[in-house]
Amino acid sequence: AEDLANLHDHAETCAVSRIILASASTGKGHISAAKALEVELDARAHEAEYLDVLDLTPRAFQAWYRGGYELLVRRRPEPSGSLYKDSDSPGWKYSFQCWLDMVFCRGLDQYLDDRQADWIVCTHSLPQPRIDAWRQKSSGLRMAAVVTDLYPHSMWLRGEPDHWFVPSEWSKTVLEERVPGSGERTTVTGIPIHPAFRTEETKAEARAKLGLDPEMPTILVTIGGIGGGPLEQLLTRIAEQSPGIQAAVACGWNASAEAAAGRAAEKLDMKMKIWGHAEIEEMASLMRACDLLVGKPGGLTTSEALAAGCPFLVAEPFLIPGQEEGNADFLVEEGIGVRASTLDQAGELTAELIQDPDRLASMSKRALAAAKPEAAGLIAEKLAQL
Repeated sequence: AEDLANLHDHAETCAVSRIILASASTGKGHISAAKALEVELDARAHEAEYLDVLDLTPRAFQAWYRGGYELLVRRRPEPSGSLYKDSDSPGWKYSFQCWLDMVFCRGLDQYLDDRQADWIVCTHSLPQPRIDAWRQKSSGLRMAAVVTDLYPHSMWLRGEPDHWFVPSEWSKTVLEERVPGSGERTTVTGIPIHPAFRTEETKAEARAKLGLDPEMPTILVTIGGIGGGPLEQLLTRIAEQSPGIQAAVACGWNASAEAAAGRAAEKLDMKMKIWGHAEIEEMASLMRACDLLVGKPGGLTTSEALAAGCPFLVAEPFLIPGQEEGNADFLVEEGIGVRASTLDQAGELTAELIQDPDRLASMSKRALAAAKPEAAGLIAEKLAQL
């Protein structure tokens, strides 16, 4: 809070900036981070414009990024994880990905030519190589990267960003090791989340608003917009192990997950309410309403859960190998979460935690202590300062 106040005092003397918030519509997290920043920048009277970079790419490339990649994550998570790890170091996979991003993002050139922006802030690494190439022939535009996972993968290092915003001091240390000298242009802010997660709302108020029983132990099950995995079987294990609880199931844009949840609701003796795409305010209330979140630890989901004080059970059958493993390790090491390697273990741990309210209260307290709900505001103020 003190950092935010100091930055705000300085920012008030700075000119209004034109800022492009560049993301890619694959999964929910990257978009949510950009939208959270847009809210904060607009509140400070900057000219902020959201850009889905995929809209500027050929249809075949869009189909791969929005469909093929997501299908690979859902159906074949192990090869997806291997690709993530292999492209984190110099080699043909890293070089090929950089070439693809450079070639198919060429529509960015005209977009940037048509605007006189001061900053382009990337909440997805896709456009970074093309932005850097465009900057070689134009002056004035600066680029920032908002790293949306604890671990700064090589994709975030591309294009020599003028500034990085990272989730934690550990992230900054790793980035400094990977890019010597980067510490001077790196700020630890946390991952930007929507102001809705800073709203004061009690568990009882959230449950009443969402139509949930105020007296029943409540879990929130969420597997992310592109998450795959045996959702119906997970809900079955939980219902068998934890009679007398209610489940809120958030499926995002994942139609197959919503259908699986619907099948489970019809056959299981467990009170269940299902959301497809939940608006951000609804998701904030869902996290505040629950006693335990069961799902996959995407970067944004993790940050939102921390801000809501929400204990986390990482269900490994739904975890995306590579990028989400560091987030899962963080939750366990900080005493905020536990990991279940199998569906049976997920059911057992859910029952164990629901029956131990003191432990859940301790996990919630640790989550709130680790949260950085002001991340979007800190980034907005730092950009003004820079």
